[in-house]
Amino acid sequence: MTYQQTIEGLLHAGLIFKQAYEKSSSKIVDAYLYNNWFTEESQRKIFEAWSLLLTKEKLDEWLQLYPIKEQSKPKTIAIIMAGNIPLGEW
Repeated sequence: MTYQQTIEGLLHAGLIFKQAYEKSSSKIVDAYLYNNWFTEESQRKIFEAWSLLLTKEKLDEWLQLYPIKEQSKPKTIAIIMAGNIPLGEW
């Protein structure tokens, strides 16, 4: 995956989060029914927060602080994430 593809993927995620924040969704209700810590309010807050951060301007501002070069050989990494916080892995 190229740097540009990564940016486009993050921008797409931002749009998905924005849609989740703006629209009523049965998935939000389902998440609450599955885990009562995932209230509708907390889910909508986190969707809104990430939709505001995953914009072209914010990503450019953040990434300009780091020297990023294209990798010729992809790396495989493992990520361990919390599952008890809405979108805690982000």
